Amino acid sequence: MKSIINSRTIIVSFLLVILSVLSTQAAHYENPVNTEVQGKRIIKKKNIIQKIKTIFSKSSDKDKSILSLSNWALVLGILSFPIVLIGFFYSLTGLIVFGLIAALFGSIFSVQALRKIRDSDDFEIYKNNKIAAIVGLTFSSLTALLPIAYIVIILIILGIIFGII
Repeated sequence: MKSIINSRTIIVSFLLVILSVLSTQAAHYENPVNTEVQGKRIIKKKNIIQKIKTIFSKSSDKDKSILSLSNWALVLGILSFPIVLIGFFYSLTGLIVFGLIAALFGSIFSVQALRKIRDSDDFEIYKNNKIAAIVGLTFSSLTALLPIAYIVIILIILGIIFGII
């Protein structure tokens, strides 16, 4: 009886694999008329989006990249600190790792923002962005130091318990 069930499951799984392969091949087939219509729709959407961007854009792309980098650095730096603290207090390893990854990205973004501000012609314009990037870098660095401080505290407590210190 088990061999019949096993052979049936093998046949069904084989048929499912064949159907999935056939469906992916059928999905790649494109009707030339359909592609032409879709291409025109995409071009129209891009033109509309470009018009909206030109209406609302007042700054250059470099200004936007510095602004977005410094804002992301600030947000990731500030949010990573309490996330790691909550992870330590409730012993949630996933939350600790998530906070440390956020701190890593926050420090990368802040260093890049500070480099772009330094290399710009008129860095006085980016004073607020520089402050945001520095604050993000500070919080990201503090977040990265939390696990090290935690390990040092545990080693000191273990040293006191076992009489080493």
